[in-house]
Amino acid sequence: PGESLRGRETYRRRRREREEREEFSERLTLAMRATLVVLYAMTGFAKLNDAWHDPQLSCCVQMFVGSVAMLPFGVGRAAVEALPPVMLQAMPYGATAFELSFPVVLVASLLASSSSARGGGGGGGKDAKVAAAAPVPVRALAIAGSFFHVFIALPPPPMSVYPFSMIMAPMYIQALVPHECAAAATALLNAPRSVRMSLAAALAAL
Repeated sequence: PGESLRGRETYRRRRREREEREEFSERLTLAMRATLVVLYAMTGFAKLNDAWHDPQLSCCVQMFVGSVAMLPFGVGRAAVEALPPVMLQAMPYGATAFELSFPVVLVASLLASSSSARGGGGGGGKDAKVAAAAPVPVRALAIAGSFFHVFIALPPPPMSVYPFSMIMAPMYIQALVPHECAAAATALLNAPRSVRMSLAAALAAL
């Protein structure tokens, strides 16, 4: 009886600890989502000026040209010279549109997902707050935003904003695709040793 009692207590303690970790992760996800909404809304609003949309002054054009110019064997210089002016003029508007639409798409898709979870009998509980899988628009934001931050990290200093992109990486993971990343990490841990070693070597090479 004593061992059975200790076993039940251990089970309850571990279950309570697991629930506390899940609750903390859920709150962290909601906090990171709110942070991204405010961040992109403010940076998008700050770009609503004539100087930003002037391709001669906009840093996004300079970053793009700097990234392309880094291509080796003279390919970069040739590519920069071949860039049509219309493309350079459209870049600042594209950056503004992305940053202003990011919070709108994120909030709208999460609200729609939460409403669908409640309508499907979720009861408005944890699954209604943080879905087990991110909605498709949120996954699209994660992919588009990842490319965006990789792009602005590529130019050589002083144009590069590499530290900012590195700060955004964990925020993207926790706010947009926490369950997908957790599933990927679990799959990697259960993968054969050769697969893990190959991935580690590839990451080290980067």
